Amino acid sequence: MDYSDLTGLQGQDNQGGLTQIIYYAPTSYFQVIQDFNPTPEIPGVLEIATAHTFKSGKGFHTAYATLDTAKMMMELTGERDGKGYAPKIEFFHPGTKKQAAGFARQCKNDQFIVLAPNPNGYVFQVGTKNIFAEISAKYDSGTLSSGRNGWTFEVNSYANGMIFYDGNIVLYPTAP
Repeated sequence: MDYSDLTGLQGQDNQGGLTQIIYYAPTSYFQVIQDFNPTPEIPGVLEIATAHTFKSGKGFHTAYATLDTAKMMMELTGERDGKGYAPKIEFFHPGTKKQAAGFARQCKNDQFIVLAPNPNGYVFQVGTKNIFAEISAKYDSGTLSSGRNGWTFEVNSYANGMIFYDGNIVLYPTAP
């Protein structure tokens, strides 16, 4: 197994966090969920270079995230000789809209593929063709004097590593 050098930033952008738009689609929308391939140029990198294919009229939905609330984390899981990662995305969606409450109710028992762009041009994917992502939600009204009124959404799955999505992002609704 080859390794590569871990160099410094050398002037490149490295802003933290995720953008204010998160993309999600239930697995029932897909015709083909592309699999990741290890990249030969950079050892260990998992990349999806080809766009996912959707059933007619389907595509990714968008979720707005309050500025500076969206983040992705990767936590090591498993025991010796059997380790993997648990990718997690968190973001805050403001307000008490019925659409958000309806989504929170629907998503709790469904399976998803979720895409999360970062400010540096990378798009992370959580969920794969064989291990889907789950989305959970919790609501907090805040108080009259403080706190935020809205939903915190959390996306969870398991993977061998961070997955980079380089395909086109097809949005819902699409033309038949």
